[in-house]
Amino acid sequence: MVYINSLVPKIEIPRFILGEMQRTEIGTAGNVIMKAIFYVLYLLLFFVPIYMVLRQQEWKNGVTESVKCLKRLKWRNRMRIFACFGSWIAVQHGLTLYWRRNRLENKDFDIYFYKYLIYSQAFRKDFLFWIFEAILFSAAMAVCIYITITCIMSCENLHAEVSPVWEGDSKEIVFIVKKHWLQWKERWSKRIHKKRYQTAGVFLCIAFIVYAASNFYQVPLRHKPFVIGHRGSIYGIENTVKAVEEADKIGVDFAEIDVQLTKDGVPVVVHDSNLWRLAKEPVNVRDLTLDEIQALTVSDFSHKDETAKIPTLEEMLSAAKEAPNQIGFLIELKVNGDEREELAGAVVELVEGYDFGEKAMFMSLDYLSVLSVKEAHPEWWTGYCIFGSSGEIDDTVLWKYEIDFIAAEENQVSNRLVTQARERGLPVYVWTVSDTDRMKQYLEMGVTGLIGDVPDDIKEVVEEYNQKNGTTMYEWQGEGYPRGGE
Repeated sequence: MVYINSLVPKIEIPRFILGEMQRTEIGTAGNVIMKAIFYVLYLLLFFVPIYMVLRQQEWKNGVTESVKCLKRLKWRNRMRIFACFGSWIAVQHGLTLYWRRNRLENKDFDIYFYKYLIYSQAFRKDFLFWIFEAILFSAAMAVCIYITITCIMSCENLHAEVSPVWEGDSKEIVFIVKKHWLQWKERWSKRIHKKRYQTAGVFLCIAFIVYAASNFYQVPLRHKPFVIGHRGSIYGIENTVKAVEEADKIGVDFAEIDVQLTKDGVPVVVHDSNLWRLAKEPVNVRDLTLDEIQALTVSDFSHKDETAKIPTLEEMLSAAKEAPNQIGFLIELKVNGDEREELAGAVVELVEGYDFGEKAMFMSLDYLSVLSVKEAHPEWWTGYCIFGSSGEIDDTVLWKYEIDFIAAEENQVSNRLVTQARERGLPVYVWTVSDTDRMKQYLEMGVTGLIGDVPDDIKEVVEEYNQKNGTTMYEWQGEGYPRGGE
């Protein structure tokens, strides 16, 4: 869900958060209420830019006048405004349904622009749509502004109360600007033929060639795209043995599972730190022993009529070892408090005991916890999770981490992130992907791991992509993640 206004460029709730909200009835209702509030705010702020520009009012006064103006409008003009507002929303909604891929943002137009244009299928498609959408919305905005001003001019004097200080001096200003332009043009025409400018031109050409040679080279991708089931799969209660077994039947590469420690130090597979959503018990995982946790039954929004027990990591590893297709695990370490060393140690011990290291990858929002795993087993693959939409990723810190891959939430994925990671030999995995159009977009960008609730959709998209594009652009052609120095 995205709210856009001329005063507030973009307020976006991450898709992952919306997905979590929709797992409960209260969250679904809250989502509807938030959308209604955003649209009401949009309408109330509709006239604010007009008052700020034409009346030269402050934002606070502009809001007040905007609400008053909406009340003073005649019924016919008010209906015209509402029709304009509704049409705008309808057009946006229609485009969203038609073009479900992520839109290009300002950060996509950076120093890698030409590289994206040459190598990235995704960028070329998205750039053409960006041009179309920019032209369409510019025209639509002009029409909306014209209709809006026409409607409110009947009851409002929109002229600024104070005339600009330079009014009446326009001829003098034009004369001065023209005079300076002619003087500059004459001086430049004399100098352009001088040798130093010719030398500068040659230098610029050489600099461009060096830039092109250093930036246009495309680094191969590390491995073929992984199909990863989010919390196992949607075909069983999340993070349960059944969800993982169903994912294995589909033939996915890995099942993403979440691991926490109980009060008595046993790794269990559960996502939420508090068990209210799953077990309707307002208690934290870290405050219960294993016996207390396994006495509970859990369910989720997609399986209201089913119940299950919270499994231990050992039970999950045992099930995976016996699975027909030998599914692997992407284990997320969920640290509560200062237990990172204890959690990492317990997980490593179990993975060692089941000889599962070659089929397990590890990640966390807490870098130090995966660093502990990496120090214990440098050959195992560890990664860092990028989550949240407040602010940009701190590149200066991220690229210093000793990791093998990046797991990025959808809102954090960009052409820049994928390109920079690729140049450093780091695969990018995206979570949580539910739309097939965006799956294709991410693969075209260079993402090599898709994490989603419906892994059979991901598998179908990945197989279609590999059949169409081949697999020669990948360094590692073996099973699982790259090993043996590859």
